[in-house]
Amino acid sequence: MVAGQEVLVHARILINSRFLYETFHNGSIDDISDSVTLPGVELQELKLVMTALYGINSPILGHEAYTGADYIRALSLSNALGCEPFVYKSLSDCARGYFHGFKDWKSIPFNGLTHDLHRKLIMDINEAYKAYRNRGPGPHAFFEHSFGIMMLEFCPRQVYAVYDEQLDEEFVHLVAGVSYRKSFLDYPFEADETLLFTRPDY
Repeated sequence: MVAGQEVLVHARILINSRFLYETFHNGSIDDISDSVTLPGVELQELKLVMTALYGINSPILGHEAYTGADYIRALSLSNALGCEPFVYKSLSDCARGYFHGFKDWKSIPFNGLTHDLHRKLIMDINEAYKAYRNRGPGPHAFFEHSFGIMMLEFCPRQVYAVYDEQLDEEFVHLVAGVSYRKSFLDYPFEADETLLFTRPDY
C-alpha cells in the first residue's frame, strides 16, 4: 500500500530488494506475506523503483509522467529498500536522461505564450534540488552543486531573474556560488560534476 493505493508486484523481484524480501518472504515462495504499507512514499517514486526492479530497456522514460523530484526521491527510496546496486544505477541513468532534456531550454523564447512552461521547468529543478537535499542515507549518484550547474547552464537568464525569489533560498545561494566559480575563478566543470544532466550511454 502506497499513498492509499494498492500496488501489486511479482514475488520474483523481491530478491532484488533486501527490505521487500525480508518483509514479504517468510522462508519459501509459498509463504509470502499479504501486504505492507510504505508510509511517506509517493506512488510516482515507487513506480520508478519498480520499473528499475523489473528491468529498464531505456533510461529515457516519458518526461511527461514524472518530475525531477520523483527521480531523486526514487533514488533515495531504492537506498531505503536496500535494493541491489543495479537498481540504483538504472534510476541514476533515468534521472540523467530526464535532466538531459533541459539542455535546449535556452532556445525557448520567453514570452506570454511560454511563461507557464518556463515557470514549470525552473520550479521542477528547484523541487528536485530540495528532494536531493532532503535525501536519506546511502550512496549518491550526483553532487549537490550539480543542480546549480544545471540551472546556470540551461536556464535562460531572464527566466531566472523573474523567478529567483520563488526558489529555495539555499538553492539560490548554490547557484550564485556556482556562477562565481565559473565567472571569476575560471574552474572548468568536470565530467563527474555534470553527470546529473549528461545523457547516459545505452
